[in-house]
Amino acid sequence: PIAMIFNKYTMEWGEPPVNFLSIDSLIMLFEILSPLYQIVYIRMEPKNKLMDMDGSGSSFRFDDKSTIRQKFPSIILLDDIFDDTAMDYNLLMFGLASQAELFVSVQGGNSVVASLWGKPNFIYAVKGGEIIKGGFKNGWYGQLAGGDRESLVTVYNHREELVADVWRYHYCKRVREDEALGASYLPRQGVLTSPP
Repeated sequence: PIAMIFNKYTMEWGEPPVNFLSIDSLIMLFEILSPLYQIVYIRMEPKNKLMDMDGSGSSFRFDDKSTIRQKFPSIILLDDIFDDTAMDYNLLMFGLASQAELFVSVQGGNSVVASLWGKPNFIYAVKGGEIIKGGFKNGWYGQLAGGDRESLVTVYNHREELVADVWRYHYCKRVREDEALGASYLPRQGVLTSPP
């Protein structure tokens, strides 16, 4: 199965980045998810026509991709498989997303894309119109895939809580499957301090 992680690290509303998954958070997510999924990581940069709300598309240095290439070579970076001479970026992204079983995303357009498929989407958001206008709270994000799917979209304003819930989601899922076979242990509760 595929898990897609959408990230960004760019100027937001004329200010430095706030809605992004830190490298430490990414490492924890990779350690949790890579035994279970083929991870596809997407962080568009200005060369991929990413524009901020103010239209600047300003970008900052962020060593996520070099860290992934060094420490997690099995993770696919969309940049590495995209060929702009033969492919359409959005078609590639949407094609992969249509096959994904899980999403982790950050506030903005990528969290909308990740919410379209009726699969769990863990969103990190601390600032943005969705928060101000209640897009997350009123649940329209969860309804993007059709029907009432609010429970599949969860929003966090602390990275650690998002990572902990991704871990719990998979740990509890495995426990439920194992309980059918007679296992007697319970999911770990509380804040995740380090990857299992």
